[in-house]
Amino acid sequence: MFNIRRKLLPGAVCLCMAVMVCSCQNLPHGERPYDYPPAKWVSESGDLWFEVTEDTMAREGNWYPILDGGAVIDGKTYECKVEFDSYVSVIFWDKNVWVQYMRDLEWENEWHPIPHPPMLVAGTCRFSPNKVKVSVNEVGEYFQHEKIIFIRQPSDKEEMTEKNGGKGWWWIIGANDLQ
Repeated sequence: MFNIRRKLLPGAVCLCMAVMVCSCQNLPHGERPYDYPPAKWVSESGDLWFEVTEDTMAREGNWYPILDGGAVIDGKTYECKVEFDSYVSVIFWDKNVWVQYMRDLEWENEWHPIPHPPMLVAGTCRFSPNKVKVSVNEVGEYFQHEKIIFIRQPSDKEEMTEKNGGKGWWWIIGANDLQ
């Protein structure tokens, strides 16, 4: 009886370890727009956009930068702040609402809770070097239940490098667009 337990224990431990390894989530580190060189990302319809600059690229000490962007909703243009979280979500905030929310957070405590402000767009993403596909959640006020595809527009500096025969950044990354 004791011999059987000794033989089963390593197998059970290996099985548990295999289950734990398989259940790990594949986080998209290194795949978000701010993990690539500076560029403007524009939706296919042109109604939404955001920009990655030298200052807003992910780097040590600022792994999740807040990006500047814009949205045209019902003919009105809004300045936006765009926030990608540590997993696969994105939120477009009206810039004025976002600034006020950040001020309010400084004063938040258990006696003075701050309600979550309304968002322009919120959704989950699939990332690739040249595209970001966003499935809009119900929590956003606009673009309900839509899929928004952002296309990367390279900076002028990067286009010149490509035209002069230099290898672009995708050569280093070696990734393909999402299907």
